[in-house]
Amino acid sequence: MIDSDASVQAPARLASLRETGLLDSPCEPSFDRLTRLVSRCLNVPVALISLVDERRQYFKSCVGLPEPWASARETPLSHSFCRHVVASCEPLVIADARLHPLVQDNPAIAALGVIAYLGVPLTTADGYVLGAICAIDSKPREWTEDELATLNDLACSVMTEITLRRDVAGRRRAERLLDRYRLLSEHARDIVLFVRADGRIVEANDAAVAAYGYDRDTLLRMSILELRDLDTVPLIPGQMAQADVQGVTFETVHRRKDGSTFPVEVSSRGAEIAGERLLLSILRDISERRKAEEELRQSRERLSETLAQLEALVAGAPFALALLDSDLRFVRLNEAMARINGEPTSAHLGRSYGEIRSASAAIDESALREVIETGVPRLGVYHEGEMPGLPGYVGRWLSNWYPVRAADGRVLGVGIMTAEITEQMRAEEALRYSERRYRTLIDGVLQLMWVNDPDGRTTFFNRRWREYSGYDPALLTGDSWINVIHAEDLVRLRQVRGASIQSGEPYECEYRLRNRDGEFRWHIARVVPMKDREGTVENWFGVATDIHDLKRAQEELRAARDAAEAGTRARDQFLAVLSHELRTPLTPVLVSVTAMLEDPETPELVRPALEVTKRNIALEARLIDDLLDITRITQGKLNLGREVVNAHELIRRAVEICRDEVGSAGIALTMHLVAIAHHVDGDPARLQQIFWNLIKNAVKFTGKGGMIVINSYDEDGPAGPRLVVEVRDTGVGIALEALPKIFNAFEQGDKEVTRQFGGLGLGLAISRNLTEAHGGTLTASSGGRGQGATFVLRLPVTAAPVLYATAPAPRIESARSPASLHILLVEDNPDTLRVMSRLLRRRGYQVTSAPCFSLALEAVEREDSFNLVVSDIGLPDGSGLELMRRIRAQRDVKGIAVSGYGMEDDVRKSRDAGFSLHLTKPVDFPALEQAIQQVARLEAEEPVEP
Repeated sequence: MIDSDASVQAPARLASLRETGLLDSPCEPSFDRLTRLVSRCLNVPVALISLVDERRQYFKSCVGLPEPWASARETPLSHSFCRHVVASCEPLVIADARLHPLVQDNPAIAALGVIAYLGVPLTTADGYVLGAICAIDSKPREWTEDELATLNDLACSVMTEITLRRDVAGRRRAERLLDRYRLLSEHARDIVLFVRADGRIVEANDAAVAAYGYDRDTLLRMSILELRDLDTVPLIPGQMAQADVQGVTFETVHRRKDGSTFPVEVSSRGAEIAGERLLLSILRDISERRKAEEELRQSRERLSETLAQLEALVAGAPFALALLDSDLRFVRLNEAMARINGEPTSAHLGRSYGEIRSASAAIDESALREVIETGVPRLGVYHEGEMPGLPGYVGRWLSNWYPVRAADGRVLGVGIMTAEITEQMRAEEALRYSERRYRTLIDGVLQLMWVNDPDGRTTFFNRRWREYSGYDPALLTGDSWINVIHAEDLVRLRQVRGASIQSGEPYECEYRLRNRDGEFRWHIARVVPMKDREGTVENWFGVATDIHDLKRAQEELRAARDAAEAGTRARDQFLAVLSHELRTPLTPVLVSVTAMLEDPETPELVRPALEVTKRNIALEARLIDDLLDITRITQGKLNLGREVVNAHELIRRAVEICRDEVGSAGIALTMHLVAIAHHVDGDPARLQQIFWNLIKNAVKFTGKGGMIVINSYDEDGPAGPRLVVEVRDTGVGIALEALPKIFNAFEQGDKEVTRQFGGLGLGLAISRNLTEAHGGTLTASSGGRGQGATFVLRLPVTAAPVLYATAPAPRIESARSPASLHILLVEDNPDTLRVMSRLLRRRGYQVTSAPCFSLALEAVEREDSFNLVVSDIGLPDGSGLELMRRIRAQRDVKGIAVSGYGMEDDVRKSRDAGFSLHLTKPVDFPALEQAIQQVARLEAEEPVEP
């Protein structure tokens, strides 16, 4: 039931009560001490601090209250004596509730045993009664003035505690508000300053620290006057006053720590923040905008100059130019056009084409209007005869008519460009005549040359042809050439030659020709047609060049290339075998080290040595991978699995991988990843390899107490927008003479660096090749030894992927527990087999082990509960690939291949044999377990056949 008393239900009182945050709050010692004090001082069994809201009384603290009320810590208002204290705002003194008219019907008399009651209001400073502190006796009692006074004093103590809570809550709200302002400002790209009325700066974001060059502590001790250019300081008081009243936006000049200035646009407004009147000012650096405005002004000046130059160029052009409007009236023309038309320039303006060119106007005007209507130019319009301005002179002219368009595409008129081609055409005719007459007179060349008629019959051989063949000139006509062609080449030559004669296109062919001594020598023949103006073949001209010695050299070169390729294949096989032989012994060592690290009985003194062993095994595996990567790169076999990736996320992952090494080296590493466009179309694993190599390189060459800084920013270049990533260190640096070769394989700058730091010098070579494969660049710079080094990576960026809301995918249960997985482990190394089996069983897996191909098959035939096979590829009596094929032929079992061979072809063969995953040795146990769980999940996700 809701109490109808207006004082209890007053919204302002209820709001004040809720502001305390005490309703439904847990017990607190400070309040419990006061209720216990009431019980002891007044010698009562029950003492309460009661807060009364619109439907109940809540006990912030209670002593002696019977169950269930003590656990519930509240009663409905129907059971409340304290509500009467709230309603009256006065103390309530009741000697015997059963006889008191105000409460004699209250169910608390029977339910809680309330007989005698003494309650004092809990009143806030602004007059709101939140509840009461009360003493309750289970028998009639006459309360004394001292007892009432004592309870009043304790009520004051309760209100002091409540007031303290409200003040603390208020401060926390103010701090949260200020934190929100700080959070917003810290993520803003613009400068954000919080300024007091006296100009003192009380808060500044990171953008302000970067812009002014002061550290944050210094900036917060400064006044806004110290950041303004001296010439603008007198304007500050008026601007601040206007900002506080109504807000203001203006442009001014600010000064950096180094004394340089930069223009800013300021937007400032007064605000009440955490109880203090502040100016919130947002400043934007408008240097680029000012620069753009200046460039626009200069561009307009250049445009004006260009237009003036064009006017001069048109006026002095050797060909005729004119511009007609949509009604074919002359708008502009040059002197050359005026001379052709026989009228001064001024006489053309405003007059139509027909008025000026009366002789050809009818034909030309129709074609000109078609250009305007269709927007399609007419090129190569030919005129021959007399022109109005040149009577008696018969010439030839060529014109282009093109539409002149407005910015919106509308055709405004037509432009005419006319050039006289009289002399040019005469020269061309003379040239064509000369070519037809004299191109056959080529006896002086060393090549064999001939002329065929349009049907391919030979009409002429040059002198070199006759000398080579030894034939009588009278016999070298028609098809006599057939007699000197090698029989094996004749059919192919006839096919190529016949097709060319049919199509009228040139042809080229290699064949052997017999010389006068009977020796056949290789020649390459090129035969081209000579055509008339209509495109009809008039003659065929052929040239044959002796390439016999070249052919022989090509054969020798091919043999040398085959030998080189065989050597390359042998090298690849050697590297693969070397990789296998280097990796395989590492696996038992790595597994044994892992087992000892996981064994709680391993002494602590031994563990650091085991960690060192494990790290060096990983390092050797990395070196082997680098050798194989270099091989792939030199052969052009580096494959990239491209996708759109977040480069910042890859950098963070690479840093996280190196975090322990950076910490143990005593190096400070910071990142400033501020690039807006940071998505790249590339292979995420290879990109992370680049970042990892660069960070590892910086860690390796930076001593204790050094620094590594990783920056990213945007860059626009001729090839488009780029993401730039800098890795800067304070390490040993790079000698200037070593910089040009720092990215060469097996280079580390100089021998001293190699002796001091070790390594193969492959990381940077691989990183640059991977970068170039992604269309980027990787460069290095250094001030010399002891000056640190900076590596700059530039990559083309792409748009960030658009994320679409989709329906949630159906939940797939996680992989089965280890106890439900029965693993067949096949490994020919007894140490690896023993330790790996023990580790798997320790994890809860069921394991059957086999040291060879035959015993593995026997295990499969003996048991049918296997649901996962983990097998080495190279077994003493067979192949793990063949083992997997046989097992898969009998049942559907997932498999994980383990091998020292890790080239792409090896992985493909494993997949083809039925293995789900291929792990390259050395295999750490956590990696194996992760692979087992991954394959188990794949099995769980596969649909079940009905």
